[in-house]
Amino acid sequence: MLPVISDKELSEIFLSEKQMGIYEFLLELNGMCSSLNKLDKQVEKLEGLLETIKESEYLSTLYVLALIKNADDMGGLDGKVPAEKAIGHIKYMTGKFGMTNNVLFVHGLWHRDIHKIAHGEIDRNKGAELLKMVVESSEEPVYALELAKALFKTGQKREAAVVLKGIIEAGPSGDMHSQIIAEAKVWYEHANKDTKIEVRIPNISFLDKVLDTNCSVISLGSDSCPYCLPALEDLDTVCNTVKKAGKELKLVTPVVFQKHWDMVLEYVNTVIKKYPDLKLVINDYGILNHLKNSGYNMKNVALGHVLSYIYEECPWFDYLLEAEGDFLKNSEEITVFDTPGNLSVIEEFGIGEVETCMMPFAVSSFYGFWEHGFNVNAMVDMIPFTYGRACHGARYYGKEVGKDCFGVCDKITKLRYSHRWIFQEKQLEKIKDVTYDRISVMHSYGNVIYSKTNYEATEKDVNKVDAITIDIRHYTDEELNSILQNYLPLTKNS
Repeated sequence: MLPVISDKELSEIFLSEKQMGIYEFLLELNGMCSSLNKLDKQVEKLEGLLETIKESEYLSTLYVLALIKNADDMGGLDGKVPAEKAIGHIKYMTGKFGMTNNVLFVHGLWHRDIHKIAHGEIDRNKGAELLKMVVESSEEPVYALELAKALFKTGQKREAAVVLKGIIEAGPSGDMHSQIIAEAKVWYEHANKDTKIEVRIPNISFLDKVLDTNCSVISLGSDSCPYCLPALEDLDTVCNTVKKAGKELKLVTPVVFQKHWDMVLEYVNTVIKKYPDLKLVINDYGILNHLKNSGYNMKNVALGHVLSYIYEECPWFDYLLEAEGDFLKNSEEITVFDTPGNLSVIEEFGIGEVETCMMPFAVSSFYGFWEHGFNVNAMVDMIPFTYGRACHGARYYGKEVGKDCFGVCDKITKLRYSHRWIFQEKQLEKIKDVTYDRISVMHSYGNVIYSKTNYEATEKDVNKVDAITIDIRHYTDEELNSILQNYLPLTKNS
């Protein structure tokens, strides 16, 4: 948010009667102008005082700040005010003061400022052109890069792509450093493409239901159960069928408990040998490390949601953090990879993608992933938050795991959390009212418990990630088609 100069600070600056006119003018600007006509009159009023202001770089900076603060009104009055005029005012005044446009960029990086001049009520393509015009006038490319990041972080993917392309095309000349170019290329890779829509299916019985949908990726398997892995003899058919449908295939492998280690390891070894280009979603560090040591192309590997959880995803996160230190107690809104040490661990694996969730408290983590070379894939419906060695579904339906339990993971069991088990005291305790009120009905599939989100992702949310994942089990055929139709226009970057 832009700084606001207090009345007291302003009054201390203007000591002489000659300066009082400037003080009154800036004081009014500082309180946000309500219309462009009003601002125009004030600009005219200032013309006779320009030489006085030019004497003080602080005053000129303050005036530019005031102009930027009013950019929202200048560029968005029901589409009646040309955005060129708003930009023109700022460029005129910076030039009049004999200043560079750096002030404009230093103080205009926040999403509520510069990009709204060009975005407001005008056509998005025109807005992107205007942004490019402003960026090209900057003498410091690093500010253009920061502006592009600010645009991206507020869901303005197309506008960010225009700015980033301008930085890249300018090349490493003059003040355009090679490291800025390299960073711009990383961000441009994310900005200059549509967001993919991925549908996750637990087994091949669901395949026919998604082949004709408008998703671009089908992920097959389970993040929790080794018995949901597709039979090796069926993979050829699945790969060919998905490819023929013009879609990309991912294979999801589960978190692996010791009992199933040999079975899953043998399966994975067979898969990577026969399908060296198949993309994998890995939910176990042991399997992840094995892939790296096997020479597999780790850019084809996504870190599954089991390994990239966020504390606040768990409805009882306040209990989980009770005995933790202050750092963790204040970090419920970040992923486990928002610390340099943990992030360096997955950097060493060289993976291509990280799965997370599409929730407001997760968004701040997305950009750290991008800056370290990872694509971001966000789940938009149900968030898995606890896994167990025992299968809740098999127990509920009276099935034996690995024998006659096929299909149990597709059936939902609804739960409501009311008590917690105090291990040390070996007794049940009623959960706190605030925790109970926060927890919606939980959904259990097999040995996983999910929390259903009520958050509806917007176009800006979708534009902040490289892909969104929808789990087919949560929808009827009609509901699935409806949600895919709703998300499709939000994913387009053209």
